[in-house]
Amino acid sequence: MEHAFTPAPITLPSHPTLFTSKLPPEHGIRVNGENGLPRDVPVLAEILRDAGYRTGAFVSASVLNGIFGLDRGFEAHDDTMSRQGGGHDESIRERRADSAVDAALAWLEAQKEGPYFCWVHLFDPHLPYEPPEPKPGEHPHDGEIEVRVRGDG
Repeated sequence: MEHAFTPAPITLPSHPTLFTSKLPPEHGIRVNGENGLPRDVPVLAEILRDAGYRTGAFVSASVLNGIFGLDRGFEAHDDTMSRQGGGHDESIRERRADSAVDAALAWLEAQKEGPYFCWVHLFDPHLPYEPPEPKPGEHPHDGEIEVRVRGDG
């Protein structure tokens, strides 16, 4: 991918756009932690759930906690945070990607039938950078976004 675009350069306002197809001025969320998604704005997980999908969400930053409305439509919504964040906003609680991915994989393994929709949000590539296996000469940000498959180390 040569170009990537976001409707907002911060976490909470950008995610409702993914799930509603509405820009921040339309869905009403413009900053982290100030307000939640209005109940009258339909979200993708509700539509899929109503169409017979099993729905699970596994988030890694407190700015996406269920209290902001992105849990709507998810029968499983795991927003358990294990550590205090750092960097520019130490009020954000977070968890490492491997914890969120392991929870999502466990949920996926339990889905025996039907279609499913699984959302996994990873927050690792934010300050402070603490890659699980730092490599000499590699920028710590790159180490945090490196894809690792469970069981491959």
